[in-house]
Amino acid sequence: ARYANAEIGSMPEAAKVCGEAYLHAAIACYAQANEKWIASDTDGARRFTEKALELSKRATQVYPKLTEAFYNHSRCASLLGDGKTAVASLRVAILADRNYCIKAETDKDFDEVRIEIYRLFESLRQRAKAEVAKLYEPLKRLLEDSVFQGTEAKKAEAEIRSLFQQAEMLFSKDTYFEYLDALPLLQKT
Repeated sequence: ARYANAEIGSMPEAAKVCGEAYLHAAIACYAQANEKWIASDTDGARRFTEKALELSKRATQVYPKLTEAFYNHSRCASLLGDGKTAVASLRVAILADRNYCIKAETDKDFDEVRIEIYRLFESLRQRAKAEVAKLYEPLKRLLEDSVFQGTEAKKAEAEIRSLFQQAEMLFSKDTYFEYLDALPLLQKT
């Protein structure tokens, strides 16, 4: 990581290598922390977890496209009881890849700050719902008020109504993932 970091100024592509190296070092520290927890060495576990947190943070700073680094940073912060940091990093990871919701839901490392994680999930769901609602209501009114005449117009109407109905079905389920899936359908209409 140090060598790649030194080259970023002259070789911008080294940022990816540097970020990945920091992340792998963080994962190695995380694994060592786990061994310390198993051995009941809480001080050693904390030191390795703090180092993993620091290395993950460096990975996110050097190469912000490395979503797994944000997730790892969040997980380490959670293990240290820092819910605010855990939520902030997990939010970045989820916005880049919604599957981190599922990963965090089942990851016991988040148990210390689970309530804050659930609040994050709810805020993301509400945000996605608002985005869908912004498109949904105007499109619904437009479809109710429009008259489609002619063969091509009738074909377009059928396609638009089909997309709208699919989005409406997803919208009615009231979940984060369904809102995310409904959004592109409404954008197509």
